[in-house]
Amino acid sequence: MEEHIRIGDLAARAGVTTHALRVWETRYGLLRPRRTPTGYRMYDEADLARVQAFVRLRKKGVPAAEAAQRVLSRHGLSAGTRSDASAIIDRMVTAAAAYDDTALGQHLEFALRERGLENALSDVVLPFLQRIGDLWQQGKLSIAAEHNASQALRQRLSALTHMWSTGTGPVALLACPSGERHDLALLGFGLLLRQRGWRIRYLGPDTPLSEVRHAAGVGQCRSVVLSTTVPVSPADRVSFPAGVDVWVGGPGADALLAIVEGQPLPLPLVEAVEVVANSVRPSPA
Repeated sequence: MEEHIRIGDLAARAGVTTHALRVWETRYGLLRPRRTPTGYRMYDEADLARVQAFVRLRKKGVPAAEAAQRVLSRHGLSAGTRSDASAIIDRMVTAAAAYDDTALGQHLEFALRERGLENALSDVVLPFLQRIGDLWQQGKLSIAAEHNASQALRQRLSALTHMWSTGTGPVALLACPSGERHDLALLGFGLLLRQRGWRIRYLGPDTPLSEVRHAAGVGQCRSVVLSTTVPVSPADRVSFPAGVDVWVGGPGADALLAIVEGQPLPLPLVEAVEVVANSVRPSPA
């Protein structure tokens, strides 16, 4: 019996999308993945059987929540309960507005503990950053409070980067181009790519493309990942070393793609990580 199924293979066999699988895993606990020593999420035949049973019930018109409950009960599993992400985000916004770093950190720790890093980033951290950014633009949150909250999250997530450049997997160089100072999504990207066995070199925000190119030519760099929320202005193209894949993500990616002759990444964080992770199979750690 196959006990090590990657999510793409599981989706193909079940006739659904990987996005649907992630939603069902997060929302209903329908899948119970395990991680390999190199960080890959692996599924088994029992996961496939639950998905297939769930899909059959949905085709019969059974509501999703009820279908998931039936399938899990049939397999002797409990869906459990999970706090609403929007409620956690609301509490984090309240803490941010009050400059309450302790409360903000506690809410983040709760999300990480309850959901795990991947889902905490996708469901809580990135939507929270979007929310406080919107509130600042609407004049409902000061720029100081927004900066303070972002820095508090950066400090906590940075603590997870310990030893992320070690190992034997392929090397990814991560940077934001000049003028781009919002790097928390890129930081989260690096953490998730590390879970998938990659080694991370992190240049961070506001890095000239010429410096990124130079760093890509040093050592065993396999991929460069650039993230930008705003269009960049350099007119001259930047050629990266042969054999180095260049990926560009973020809302401002379009203008940068032609400059670096890169490949686009999807906006959803986990999907972007999977694209890069699956471009090269890492060596076992």
